[in-house]
Amino acid sequence: MSVANIIDAEALVRHFDDGITHFNAPVSEVWLREAGGTVEVWIITKPVELDRERLVAHAAAQVQDAFPDRYLDFMVLNPSVLTEELDLHEMLPAGIERVMLPDA
Repeated sequence: MSVANIIDAEALVRHFDDGITHFNAPVSEVWLREAGGTVEVWIITKPVELDRERLVAHAAAQVQDAFPDRYLDFMVLNPSVLTEELDLHEMLPAGIERVMLPDA
């Protein structure tokens, strides 16, 4: 099953972009995939301290509120918390699709 069969990805991105703007969340990329009826939202942040990363959670909560009948699972990848240099894209699961944010 694809993400499009579960949720309007464009609406999800609009709500998430509104939250990013409202909370000034340090989001760099957003990726989506369907996994067993759940929409996984993988977020790659800009390199930031944990207190700034928490703003991403506020933006994610706004998205969850907009889709109360859908199960969304948010994963945040912050390059600042890694102890070694890794390509965060290698941590993304198979079958994932990048969604472009309006300002990207």
